Amino acid sequence: MRRASDLVGRTVAVLVVTSLAVVGCARTPTVDTAAQSRAVAISNQPRFRAPPGWTWGSLVNADGARLRFGWTDPATPLRGVIVFAPSFQAPLEEYFETARDLEQEGYAVWIMDRRGQGGSDRWPGAGQRAYLEGGWREVRDLRQFTLLARARYPNAPAYLLGESFGALVGLRLLHDSPELFASAAFSSPGIDFHTNGVPRGVLRAVTTLSCWVGRCKDYAPTQHDWRFDANAGGPSDPYKDDPERALAEEGWLLSRPELREGDATNGFVNTLFEEARTEEAAGWPEAIRTPVLFGYTPKDRVSRTDVMQSVCHRIPHCTLARFTSTGHGLFNDADDTRSVWMRQLESFLVQSSQ
Repeated sequence: MRRASDLVGRTVAVLVVTSLAVVGCARTPTVDTAAQSRAVAISNQPRFRAPPGWTWGSLVNADGARLRFGWTDPATPLRGVIVFAPSFQAPLEEYFETARDLEQEGYAVWIMDRRGQGGSDRWPGAGQRAYLEGGWREVRDLRQFTLLARARYPNAPAYLLGESFGALVGLRLLHDSPELFASAAFSSPGIDFHTNGVPRGVLRAVTTLSCWVGRCKDYAPTQHDWRFDANAGGPSDPYKDDPERALAEEGWLLSRPELREGDATNGFVNTLFEEARTEEAAGWPEAIRTPVLFGYTPKDRVSRTDVMQSVCHRIPHCTLARFTSTGHGLFNDADDTRSVWMRQLESFLVQSSQ
């Protein structure tokens, strides 16, 4: 048994050395204190702070983990309730600006930190490492949160928004619980992902074997704890194209270390592979009857654009919104992209509720 374990360990080591990249791009370490001070100052701008009347809450999921959430009610007559699923590594604070904009349009906005992210409980033994134990748990928790939000507004239509990983979970919720939402809009849905030049088979073997020898909660190759990125939102950032909005998130995480989430573990990557296989399977997208809007960019370096388009074409009521001046997420992009996306999203929600 020991020889077999040693052999597996050596095999994993060889594969790890072979793998020079993994999901996403590792952030470059920096000790630029001036940039850190600027990031904190930006995060304190009124548009990046909690909307007026923001209320905090928490729920306990089926596993006994406490999940943090928050919501805001509109001052104008209620048009509906929006449930928002944040992207990978993003605490819900990253979407305060979006919540403020949607609240002004008459929507109640509810946002929750998934387990292991933001202010929610972390996985035992994982620290700040991004870990998952099956996508179904994420869907279960998002459904529990949705039912809580809908109970506050029993006569209002509900809408689901999500970005990147949050959109991946949201899409599965639409499939499994079609009765919950009138429509949904997703930015850069992470149905499948780029492996940055590493053969998918190699990456899958690395993470699978690592989990097999008890290393599921270890970082996947090249992944690490959160690091401040002074160049966030710049040309090298695969996630955001707007320096101020990107640095606002960095500022939040500098000020609130407990909100930080590191990179992906072997278990997280394994789950992404499984979810991609599920959501691309024959007949799976075709079963989604909820009207859906996909916002995407051909230049996406995180989520696979070809898969987004293919899956959308297979969903009976899916609309594609194409953007060419962005890199990945749309909710925190530069104004010339974000403003167009928000207008299209709001128009889509109105039309789908008629």
